[in-house]
Amino acid sequence: MRSHYKVVVLGAKQCGKTSILDQVINGSKRKFNTNYEPTIEDIFGAVVETDRQTKEKIYFFDFSGMSAPLNIDAIKTYLSYADAFVLIYAINDKNSYLILDHIKKAIDRHKDRDKRDMPIVTIGTKVDRFREREVDFDESQGWAQREKTRLFEVT
Repeated sequence: MRSHYKVVVLGAKQCGKTSILDQVINGSKRKFNTNYEPTIEDIFGAVVETDRQTKEKIYFFDFSGMSAPLNIDAIKTYLSYADAFVLIYAINDKNSYLILDHIKKAIDRHKDRDKRDMPIVTIGTKVDRFREREVDFDESQGWAQREKTRLFEVT
């Protein structure tokens, strides 16, 4: 078993990528910062104890938000070292969901044979803003099933 894993986190601008990582890594429950400062690139590290009682190091690579048209060279670079992807969209931003579809298709197009079974998780954020929902849960769940990713919606 390897001692570390690299997880690349991708999504549109302002969909909550860094906030999710802050919650996962730091257990932060604080109110989200309303002063938006775009991420250029950050790496978060965490040590996780597995169900096999071993400790694994996970590095989360948080990149700047993507927009259409996608930077395919960037996606190829991420694929070269990623062990897994977390794809994030905001449920109150249909555009972030549409960009996510482009990201997933680009990942699939450029995956090497040895990465065919690479885990990909999809997270819909901002569930607390359900009154502003632009992405229907059934639609995103159907997409996740077709694309063979696990879907979670979170606040």
